[in-house]
Amino acid sequence: MSEVLRHCCKFNSLFILSVTVIIVYFAESINEWAAKNYRLFARQQYFDSTGLFISVVFSTPILFNCLVIVVMWLISTGNLFVEVKKMKIKRTQKQRDKEQKKDKSNKEKEEKENNDSKEDGKNVEQKKDRKNNEDIESKKDK
Repeated sequence: MSEVLRHCCKFNSLFILSVTVIIVYFAESINEWAAKNYRLFARQQYFDSTGLFISVVFSTPILFNCLVIVVMWLISTGNLFVEVKKMKIKRTQKQRDKEQKKDKSNKEKEEKENNDSKEDGKNVEQKKDRKNNEDIESKKDK
């Protein structure tokens, strides 16, 4: 759910950024139209040919908002990099743990096999000794 919201918020902020940048791009045309038709919405002529008023009152706050959006994107991207790196570290740690467990179990198996083979060797020797003892006893009895 959070991934969907994150994607949706990214899309919304991209849309808002695009629209505001387009509006700022057309600020000169807006200034020209407002200079010709200022009587429709104002009593004084604020819109001069240099566009100082529209730049200060209109474009600067919009550009500031765009800057805030970009900074938030950078922070979000940095946080995502951190999350990805943490996930990578966890994955490599799990792989190391699996390998260590596998190595440990292989060593235990080898040790068990070695112990079994040693015991088998002892058992064989004991059987030989018993057989020899039995042979000796049977010869004594005869």
